[in-house]
Amino acid sequence: MIGKALEVFENMKRCSFEPDTTTYTTMVRALCNAEKGDLALEFYKEMVEKEMSLDSNSYKMLLNCVAKSGDTDLVHLVADNMMRVSEIPEQEVYGYVLKSFCISGRIKEALEFIRDLRKKDLSLDPLYFEILIKGLCRADRIADAMEIVDIMKRRQLITEKVYEIIINGYLRRNDFSKAFDLFENMKESGFLPTASTYTDLMQCLFRSKEYKKGCDLYNEMLEKGVEPDTVAIMAMVVGHVGQNRISEAWKVFNSMEDRGIRPTWKAYSVFIKELGKVAKTDEIFRVLCKMQEEIVVIRDDDIFRWIISSMERNRETDIVEKLKQMQRISKIHSQADEVSNNGFNKDWFIVEEGKQAGYQHTSETYNMAIKITGCGKDFKSMRRLFHEMKRRGCLVSGAWEFMIMQYGRTGLTKIALRTFTEMKSDGFNPTASTYKYLLISLCGRKGRNVDEAVQIFQEMIHSGFIPDKELLETYIGCLFEVNKLTEARSCVESLSKIGFSAPLSYSLYIRALCRAERLEEALEILDNAGTEQSPLDQYVYGSLVHALLRKGRFEQALAKVNSLKQANIHPTVHVYTSLIVHFFKEKQIGSPWVILAKMEKEGCLPTVVTYSTMIHSYMDTGKVADAWNIVRHMKMNGLKPDFKTYSTFISCLCKVGRSEEAMQLLSEMRNSGIVPSTVNFRTVFYGLNREGKHSLAQTVLHQKYSLRIERMLSP
Repeated sequence: MIGKALEVFENMKRCSFEPDTTTYTTMVRALCNAEKGDLALEFYKEMVEKEMSLDSNSYKMLLNCVAKSGDTDLVHLVADNMMRVSEIPEQEVYGYVLKSFCISGRIKEALEFIRDLRKKDLSLDPLYFEILIKGLCRADRIADAMEIVDIMKRRQLITEKVYEIIINGYLRRNDFSKAFDLFENMKESGFLPTASTYTDLMQCLFRSKEYKKGCDLYNEMLEKGVEPDTVAIMAMVVGHVGQNRISEAWKVFNSMEDRGIRPTWKAYSVFIKELGKVAKTDEIFRVLCKMQEEIVVIRDDDIFRWIISSMERNRETDIVEKLKQMQRISKIHSQADEVSNNGFNKDWFIVEEGKQAGYQHTSETYNMAIKITGCGKDFKSMRRLFHEMKRRGCLVSGAWEFMIMQYGRTGLTKIALRTFTEMKSDGFNPTASTYKYLLISLCGRKGRNVDEAVQIFQEMIHSGFIPDKELLETYIGCLFEVNKLTEARSCVESLSKIGFSAPLSYSLYIRALCRAERLEEALEILDNAGTEQSPLDQYVYGSLVHALLRKGRFEQALAKVNSLKQANIHPTVHVYTSLIVHFFKEKQIGSPWVILAKMEKEGCLPTVVTYSTMIHSYMDTGKVADAWNIVRHMKMNGLKPDFKTYSTFISCLCKVGRSEEAMQLLSEMRNSGIVPSTVNFRTVFYGLNREGKHSLAQTVLHQKYSLRIERMLSP
């Protein structure tokens, strides 16, 4: 209904309501979806005139839409604005432009664009070649794609992804022999095919009635340690069912659980549909029973209707009644499904048990239920509980705040703002934390609304609340990201009126400039600080050194460190950690130990972040022994690794084929009182399987289930 939308937009302007960034972005996206590129561009030009900018996803949509028209000048206009107005990095923008040409089938323009980049002596990101090869394959120009592959081989830029794209291209044009030849060539060149490549080839073999070859390929994938995902496993299930090998299909399907994969409703529905093709109604009923046991809700009601209809034709009345009962249960549980999938099922059922005759909920139980439904993103139930709470006269001030926070976290900032307004209309005054939650969500990338954030921030100050450091850094940083420099400066200047010292106020400003990579402006402000130079230096020391190192300006960063030492301002942990990161980046592997010794000598004790950085960096460079030494050194200094440190080390160990050591860390975590996450268990489980240590992998799986049961039974 684009016409109606345009009409409302015009009425809005006639009624003196000035459209904001969100309104314009909505119109641009809608017009791009409707393939009305000319109109979308007109709205975008209005935005540029009003100094508004799109988010990166909306820019991509606009580029794709404009590229279809073939007007390269317009494409370059949008790309220039992305770099100039929105400050999106050049390399990133060029990738988007190339992709937009390829998606719209403008291969000639894509090739010309690559030639232009080469003329500018720009170093071409290997990703550009992948994008171009994918575009050529989609346009059925695989011979041209292969020429680029040869160039990449000569420059040693070839990747598994490139092979995967070409193989997929051959399969799309049903040129199976070339696809398999390239697959063999890929393996001979020392590349390990991905699960996705194996899956595409398996599906092709099963469709071509080459059942045995498909099975052999699946077994080869497992032998080479390529971990199959849900799609690969379901491809094998489909292959077995097609050959009426139902027991083998079940065996493969059940192997998902052994691999730590929970089958989705989509996987179950594929299994059901394939069994339907070979008229195995009893097996379909078995699948549905398994779904009910696992509390997996069928979201597609058509599946139930189709199965019931099929069984009614076969006059299987007993099973039909059971199916209808399952269908009713599925509908009842569909709303609670999202909550239970997010790990809140235990608490949810406690709330449900409370709804017994003679039982009256308190504010505490309502608040708990609202939190459960909110965390599970079941906002409909959250609202219903809130209104029930109000009707029964319970105190709702805490519930208002939690709902605003939850909507904001999810990016539903419009609803968060509406709830904030409702709260005030009901006579409840926002607290400092209410303002903070709302402002942080308005400044976030998801659902960002900077104009509203500016108004709410001013309201917070006028209400007598003083923002904390975290909120100020988020708010000022956001203003810089959207180029609202006047508002950022105004905010800093107003801080002195609410008790912030001038050096502290300007340090927040400089740190925000550093994070936004506006380093020259930050240095200029510091140079002009005059009498406030010394205290300001102390506040912004770490941010400036970090920003200089990130820009590759090592000599300048070192000069800054030395000049501040002369002024008796010693480097902070933040500064030393930044130097350690720099030395690792420059492959100076011994220097971090020197920095560590210097820190301890100066009494500047390393933090968990410092040690975690070193562990990660040593693992990246293949120095596993050094990484373990860092862990031991850390413990000797009385610091315990935190959850993030353990997770980083586990992930790194599994990547380099030392999953057994990672398994020891799981036990160490639990002994230290840190609960390993599902991802930790899954990483070690997959790693052990890849290394052929299947019995140890099963032990990890049992540990995971034991922990889950312990947590469920704990009070």
